[in-house]
Amino acid sequence: MQMHPEELKRYLAEGLSLKQIGRKVGRDPSTISYHLKKHGLIPVGHDLHAPNQKVDPARLRRMLAGGATVREAAIHFGCGYSTIRYWVKKLEIETSRMRRLRESKAAIEKGKTGSD
Repeated sequence: MQMHPEELKRYLAEGLSLKQIGRKVGRDPSTISYHLKKHGLIPVGHDLHAPNQKVDPARLRRMLAGGATVREAAIHFGCGYSTIRYWVKKLEIETSRMRRLRESKAAIEKGKTGSD
């Protein structure tokens, strides 16, 4: 099925995501993305999710060490949640949530071995 640029422009003007457009036309979001690129169109939210070097690794480390959440960091840097998660993994940063989960698991394990 050929997707016409006018149809795609109309969906984008409505603010629909790749997933939403895909549901409307019965195609996978990756197919929608292909057709957008083919016609030189930019998906909704592209700027938010595009790599843009907005994340300063040193500042991200300080923020998360200070207790900021991944979502708060995303808002601060003006990028997507998944971008911050990418940097957390790449820089091997332990978030507050990860620290709490690790400590809880350790406490549970200690409780199991301590009562024996």
